[in-house]
Amino acid sequence: MSLSKPDGSGPVFTVDSSKPFLFTALHFDELDYSRYIRPGFLKPREETILYLDHRMLGLGNASCGPKPLPEYMLPVQPYQFDLTLRVE
Repeated sequence: MSLSKPDGSGPVFTVDSSKPFLFTALHFDELDYSRYIRPGFLKPREETILYLDHRMLGLGNASCGPKPLPEYMLPVQPYQFDLTLRVE
């Protein structure tokens, strides 16, 4: 995964791993979403916030419906994965 400015200027930030991983790069953090009821009220931040996840639970959490199917559940246990971060 690599991030750079849209115009190609400046450094390129790269994340590598020996295993697949999930990432999100946004101009909002998780608190921004909880502060505003409507997405139209969100104000993008100047910085880009990068979230890196090794694994993620399948869609749903049983708060208003059934649990995810067993094959999409993540057991509670220690997880480990490697990341290499580079700025070039």
